[in-house]
Amino acid sequence: MALVPTALSSLMTPSILAKIQLAFPEVAAYPEQLSQQQKLAQAISEGIAEIIIPYLIANTQVTVTVAPGIPVATVGSPVAQTGATTAPGAGIGQIS
Repeated sequence: MALVPTALSSLMTPSILAKIQLAFPEVAAYPEQLSQQQKLAQAISEGIAEIIIPYLIANTQVTVTVAPGIPVATVGSPVAQTGATTAPGAGIGQIS
């Protein structure tokens, strides 16, 4: 999943709405309140996403390890132009 606030928010909204409805069961007797609950759940999820995503981007590093045998191509003589990695490779990246 991409780190896009609207995508994360849309995933969180149903769960937050369910928690609101559990916390306030008396509101279930008033169907006109459902729209307000949905708006509240959406506002909460958007706020959380707007905080979480920049934090993750700024503070998360990932370690990437690739296996040997990955095909590679280089510039040079025909013999040197193709081959495969011969050992595992590792690196550190940042989420963006």
